[in-house]
Parts: sequence; C-alpha cells; structure tokens
Amino acid sequence: MERKIQSVGTSSFSVSLPKKWVEKSNLDAKSTVFFKELNDGSLLISPAKAAEKESLKKFSINVDDYKENFGQIVFAAYYLGSEEIIVYSDKKLSDKVKSELRDTVSYMSGTEIVFEEEKKMHLHILLDRAKINANNIISRISLIIDSSINSCLNGPDMKEINRNEEEIDRLYHLASKIILLSLADSNTLATSGIKHRSLAVPYLLISKKLENVADSIEDLAKILKANKGIQAETSELLQDIKSFVKLCTKFPSITSEYVFSIHLNEESSKLDSKLKRIKDSEVKTELQRLYRLIHDIKEELVNLSFYNRMIKENVL
Repeated sequence: MERKIQSVGTSSFSVSLPKKWVEKSNLDAKSTVFFKELNDGSLLISPAKAAEKESLKKFSINVDDYKENFGQIVFAAYYLGSEEIIVYSDKKLSDKVKSELRDTVSYMSGTEIVFEEEKKMHLHILLDRAKINANNIISRISLIIDSSINSCLNGPDMKEINRNEEEIDRLYHLASKIILLSLADSNTLATSGIKHRSLAVPYLLISKKLENVADSIEDLAKILKANKGIQAETSELLQDIKSFVKLCTKFPSITSEYVFSIHLNEESSKLDSKLKRIKDSEVKTELQRLYRLIHDIKEELVNLSFYNRMIKENVL
C-alpha cells in the first residue's frame, strides 16, 4: 500500500491509514496509535493496546493449584512475554519444587531467580525481544543438530550430544516465546524475522519438530554407543538426514528456493528399501522416527513457501 505524505500547517505532516487495517484493529477516528522507529529506519504503527497487556507482564503462580504441571505453567507464562513470575505456595515450597523450578529456569533464556524464601520465589525475565530473530534461532538449532549427527557418525560422544540436546531445548523455548509473541504483538512481529502472522504456525511446528529430531538423535546415539559401532547402511541414512539438516541452517531462504522441488512420495519409497537393510530393530525404529520428523518438516517448508508467495502477491 502506498500513501502520499500531506502537509498539515507549517510544522507537521500526515498520512492516511488504510481503512481495512483500521477496521481490523477495531480503531475509529478517536483512537490512539503508537509509532516506533526501527533500526532500519522504517516506522512501525501499532494500535494502542499497551494497557490491556500490562496484566501479562507479571504472573503469580500458586504451585498448589497445578501440582505436577507447574513447571509447564511457568513456561507458558514465559511464552506470553511475562517480565516477572512469582511462584508461591500457601504452605511451603518443597525442596523438590524449588529444584524443579531451578531446572525450568535453566531452559528460559534471560531469566534469573532474584528472590527466594520459604513460600515464594521471584523470577525476572530480562530479555530484549527486539533483538531476537526466529530465523536465526532455527538456523542455530539446525547447526547443533548437524554437530550431533557428526558425533554419531564418528563414534557417539554422549557428553557432547547431551550438551547439544540441552542447548536445543533452551533455544526451542526461546523460539516458542518469540513466535507466540509475534501473534499478539506487532512490534515483536516486526523484529522477529517472521514476515506475516500466517507464518507463525509453520515456524512453531518446524521448531518443535527440530527439537524432536535432537531428542531422537540422542536416543539413537545411546543405541549406537551400546552396539559399539555403526552399520554402513545406518551411516548412509544418517548422511541423508545430515544433508537436509545442513540445508535448514540456511533457514528461511530455502522456503523460496528449494521446497517446491521436494518429491515426498518418491523419497518415501526409496527410504523403505534402505531401511530393509538395517538389521538392528532399535536402530531401525529410531531412523524411521527421524525420517518421519524430517518428512513433517519438509511439509511445513512447503507450506511456508506457498504462504511467502501469497505474501509477495499481496494475497495475505
């Protein structure tokens, strides 16, 4: 959309807002909008909904209400963009709860426990979301997975693979936070690298599937370590997976350059013949799982390519 700048009086300029955007944002002639200048010099205009979001900045979570699931509830508050999370109990925070909370915080980038007492723990999230790019996170996850595959091929180093898996878990939670915030906040959307809200779901699914790939590679590495060797056919299949993961390190350029050439059905038939040569049933099961995950990621990349094309053609 193009708009011409109009002169207003002697010291101001104005530009009209698109009617569809105004209506979609539930604005009218007396509404307020916010302007923010981005690092590239462009100007971001967003509806004035800051007051509505104040309640999301601080969460209080009673662990007695959630019992065994409170750790995931803390993650959920983190995803929503909370800047302060208070975890408390009407009775006493057990050592088990405190330990689990510390483990949870270790996977929440930019989060520190700043206060602790018998019934309460305070978490502060000091994270500049404007500097976090979802594309870079997915690329980083892919690079770490590539490292773990190399370790499997060269004789599994379980210490390295476990460390890689923990780092990927942390990055996945960070990606989830930025992707979900992009759906709710136009400022985050503008800096996240996600071009349009319609892309958020494929981004989230790809992030989750890559995290699952890392889990499966860790499980496969344990089997290979126990077997004290790797079969040639297993090595060949891992090399195929490695080639695709390597491609994902260039995310998201592949969404427009590569994925429309994917032959999913043809690849599936080739895979079946290769898997028949794997003798170890546990290895075969993990490889099948890995290929299903890779197949799912490829489908989402096809979706992303199509959505990006629709964006370029102003359909979305």
